[in-house]
Amino acid sequence: MSNDQRESGRGHGGNQERGPRRPPLICFACGEEGHYATQCRNPRPGWRGAQQARPSSSTDSRRGRSYSPHKHYRGSTSEDREAQSQVKEIGDSVATLREYIEVECAKKEAKARQKAERKEAECCAMEEKEAREGKAKKKAEKAREEDERVAAIRKDMDLHVKLNVKEALSRACAEFREAIVAAKLHEKMKGKKKLNYVPEEEFSEYEFVGSDMEEICERAQGLSINEKWKGGSEPVFEDSPPMELPAKRTPKRTPKRGILKPAKLTPRLTRSKTKAKVRLSPATKDRITSAVKRKIPATTGKIGRYKLRDEVM
Repeated sequence: MSNDQRESGRGHGGNQERGPRRPPLICFACGEEGHYATQCRNPRPGWRGAQQARPSSSTDSRRGRSYSPHKHYRGSTSEDREAQSQVKEIGDSVATLREYIEVECAKKEAKARQKAERKEAECCAMEEKEAREGKAKKKAEKAREEDERVAAIRKDMDLHVKLNVKEALSRACAEFREAIVAAKLHEKMKGKKKLNYVPEEEFSEYEFVGSDMEEICERAQGLSINEKWKGGSEPVFEDSPPMELPAKRTPKRTPKRGILKPAKLTPRLTRSKTKAKVRLSPATKDRITSAVKRKIPATTGKIGRYKLRDEVM
């Protein structure tokens, strides 16, 4: 009867007769009966499965009987289940460890990526900062060059203005000299007494007269004008007769005692008249002289303008 038949009979009741028993188990490692070589506890030296042999149960070795196929199958099934459970636990632990390792690797990768991004952002910020500093430096350099250019232009303009002012002053001084010489010549030709409004030392620098002017002055000393000078010919009207006006005469004024009023120069010069001299005390005379030196009376014409310019400047 086969094992399957025995198993089926045992499942149905187990009253059937069993077949002949198999020979006892012999261990190939030590030569004893009752256990397998994998379960041998004392294998002979040099046995290749000595490291893999497992200890056998003391009961089986003492009694010396073998396992039945059914019992052996059941024992191997429980061991397999234990091994499977251990393998499953190991697999679960390995899976957990793998997941942990993967999580740690992901964290490390995230940290490395964040570090790289941070480093890249710092590099970008540094480059932007350097670019801004370069732009600011260029702008400051450009502003400095512009300031230097404006300063140079102002310096040139100031120098040009100074030269122009100096030239204008020299021309004005020359015209002033000519006007003074012409006024002196006119006074000499007119035979009019000179009025000393300003002391001679103030006009000492304008006394330069050329050789031509000296010659003209020498020739003009002997000339005299009896009639008044007129600007031009009188206009003639067809329907109206010429107008005749009486001669202009200046009324004689008696000056007050102690006051000497200088005559006022006008474009129309009149013939000078002798005035009565008034004796003054020394203190009054000095006061009048200092007042005359301090202030120049206003006059009209070119000479008056030059005197006013000198007084203001």
